Amino acid sequence: MSAAAADRCYPVPIEDWQIRERYPDPGDPDVDWAWEFLRRNPEYQRAWDELQLLPDTKDARKPANARIEQRFRIEHPVSYTEPIPDWFEIAPGLYDTEELPQPWLAHVRPPEPEIIAVRPEEMTAYAERMRALSDDPRRLVVVFDLASDLDPQIKETKTLFQENHHTVAKDRDPNWNPSMWVKHLRILDGYAVKADKEDLLLELYPDKDGGAALSTLIRAKGKAEEFRDDRYWRIARRAVCRANS
Repeated sequence: MSAAAADRCYPVPIEDWQIRERYPDPGDPDVDWAWEFLRRNPEYQRAWDELQLLPDTKDARKPANARIEQRFRIEHPVSYTEPIPDWFEIAPGLYDTEELPQPWLAHVRPPEPEIIAVRPEEMTAYAERMRALSDDPRRLVVVFDLASDLDPQIKETKTLFQENHHTVAKDRDPNWNPSMWVKHLRILDGYAVKADKEDLLLELYPDKDGGAALSTLIRAKGKAEEFRDDRYWRIARRAVCRANS
């Protein structure tokens, strides 16, 4: 570690935690939220600062860039001091091409679905398996009429998949709540500047008293650190899944 990076105190605060207007809105794109959490990651901040101290040549920076890309699953690291660039947009169909202009989402891919294709004559053999799938809320069983036009059936299947996929994803992850992420970011910045806990409680949880407020703050800090250190990846992944749906 360089002396300059060692002398800096991490994590570096991004915004003034007391000014709500400086933070994203709950309705902002998922990719914006993913970046906001990642840019507060102290390891990412330190890695970026170390990168800037290297000679500005391809040979000098390529190994460090590769380490950052591998560690944080990003491509072309971006300064944590900057907001997400305007061209950080995910367009439908983008991931069907080889050229990916996004600097840090290049390795994000939608999850591969589990597909079981069964011919009519094989239905008896798969009866138990199909019955189990029909009882699993995470699975969608679809039967195609091969004697009819497939295009409307495929279109209806896609609609059913999208509706059920979003419902299951929401039920599976109760922490997926952008309205709470605003507080998470403010908590991360507050702790980064060693803000007094009483000030944090009064600003973020004015309706809670004493121990209840403190417990809520501690739990929220833990969740904020989870999103900052790893779960930002899940936010980015969902952004790509939505763009490709």
